[in-house]
Amino acid sequence: MSLLVAGGILAAKAPAEPKRYDYISLVLTGDNLRISTGAGQFDVVDTNITGKYRNYSYNFTPLLGKITELEAQGYELVNSNSFSEATGNARMYALLRRPK
Repeated sequence: MSLLVAGGILAAKAPAEPKRYDYISLVLTGDNLRISTGAGQFDVVDTNITGKYRNYSYNFTPLLGKITELEAQGYELVNSNSFSEATGNARMYALLRRPK
């Protein structure tokens, strides 16, 4: 019985295996959504926003739509940030991950 208790204590104190994740980085710049999904994997999607807000640089609809799509695939939003260039164009960044 004491061996069972000692084994349980040792197992509880053993370091947990580190979690591993798949990451995706999204950057919305002007009419492009840039997607990095790993080493050497980079894609640029032309968002080509049309309609009433096509010239509005703070329209994050394409980025938010992609985040929603990735969350449905099991990714979670880890970090996001937005900033403006000196020219006044807005950019937004998002980092998502899901367990491997």
